[in-house]
Amino acid sequence: MFKKYFFIIHLILLSLTVKAQENKNDIENLINQVMDSLIPQEREYFLLRNESSVIKFKKSYYEYYVKYEFKPHIIQDFPVEILLASDSTEIKWYDYNIKRARRYDPENAKRYNWNGNFVIHTLVPYNTPEKIIDSILFKTDKIPIRVKRHWSEKKIEKEIEKQEVVLRKKYKDEEKYIYRISTPTFSEDKKFAYFSLNNRFVQCIYLYKKVNDKWMLIYEFACKVH
Repeated sequence: MFKKYFFIIHLILLSLTVKAQENKNDIENLINQVMDSLIPQEREYFLLRNESSVIKFKKSYYEYYVKYEFKPHIIQDFPVEILLASDSTEIKWYDYNIKRARRYDPENAKRYNWNGNFVIHTLVPYNTPEKIIDSILFKTDKIPIRVKRHWSEKKIEKEIEKQEVVLRKKYKDEEKYIYRISTPTFSEDKKFAYFSLNNRFVQCIYLYKKVNDKWMLIYEFACKVH
């Protein structure tokens, strides 16, 4: 009797292990295809936060999107009801084989929040050491601009433009964007999926459809600019 129960338990555990591996493979395939198309090929890598985010749709939001946002001819046969069944499981991306992804360590990486269109400048003495400049970039959201005390406002404006260009070129594009990806949610037949992607400046939710083993973007919505 004990052997019978042991065998049944073994089969259950084996089935769960196989299912978990299949789910992991599905996630890796989706994210690798998507990120490969989103990240410029000339970039050697991209920084990825380890913890996935989780999408939670309120029913009122869902009803709004279905009624006003989604166009039947655009989303076609996308099963919108899966939006209410979003996967709330937080996953660790470093446990997955995501191509070109590198660990983002907030304790040891520059913030680069000034890469967007909206930036804040802070004026510092012209002889400010490079270490101080790097420290400002690391600890704040500001671009430090070296200026001399006697400079006019017009001279300072020109210097801001010049030094900003230099600082933007100083660091790789790979280091300027920090990506966070939500746990993907799949339809039961694994032909559709959606997730959110945040690159620090913009966050959107993306709907995908699998066509001939290729994940095709069919819609994006709920975009927020940070």
